[in-house]
Amino acid sequence: MNAPAAPGWYRDPHGTGSRYWDGQRWSDHVLPEGAPLPPATQPLAPPERNPRGMGARVTVTIALVAGLVAISAILGDFLASLLLDDGGSNGSKEATQIWTLIVVAGLVATRVSYRWFDGLTLLLPIYGIVWLFRIAWRVAYLPFRDWTPRPEEAASWRQVAHPTTPGGMLYVVE
Repeated sequence: MNAPAAPGWYRDPHGTGSRYWDGQRWSDHVLPEGAPLPPATQPLAPPERNPRGMGARVTVTIALVAGLVAISAILGDFLASLLLDDGGSNGSKEATQIWTLIVVAGLVATRVSYRWFDGLTLLLPIYGIVWLFRIAWRVAYLPFRDWTPRPEEAASWRQVAHPTTPGGMLYVVE
């Protein structure tokens, strides 16, 4: 298949849906069949500032997870003592803290292409911890996104050229 000359979204030559052609090669960015195409910006402009590096992103991710757990423990403890008749015994206090973490993580998740009820995955023993770190990993990269946003978010994001990866793309939350 002949490659298109101009950068842009085209039918994926290796599957279904659309794939981005950067003017030299096909990128790893794909959209499923029927998904709306991002608004065209020819050529992609570089972002106003560079995204966090790997070390900074790891540090921010760990700090976010620790912060979410601490906030949930404090808020859950307060809610248990305020709302429960037994004054927040150990079992009921821990349950309140866990549910508070689920609600807080679910609210944070809406900023990074998840739905609020995805916070319920924290109830799964191992996967819940992985999910919490994944959410924090994405939050640590904001306002940039290195994942394809959901179609209903298209109005609030735009594509930019990746500042350090030739031919790469990022999405910026506006």
